[in-house]
Amino acid sequence: MSFSMESLDDLLFVTIIFTGFHALLQLGEMMESDMVLKCTSKKLSLRHTIIISTGSYSFVLPSHKSDQFFEGSTILIEA
Repeated sequence: MSFSMESLDDLLFVTIIFTGFHALLQLGEMMESDMVLKCTSKKLSLRHTIIISTGSYSFVLPSHKSDQFFEGSTILIEA
């Protein structure tokens, strides 16, 4: 199956909007900052944490300043 770069960008955009709406995430939790001083790998969800199944997908948000145990949060989106 062949995809154009434009269709992949559109698919990524729809996925980000869908995930943000249904998981009640802020935009800052889903995007990497453009400012060099604010860029840190501690806030990025890594690819290997994504689990895709037939009726759902999940990923891990790394720890944040209000996470007392520094475990992160697992986000689960179900159909």
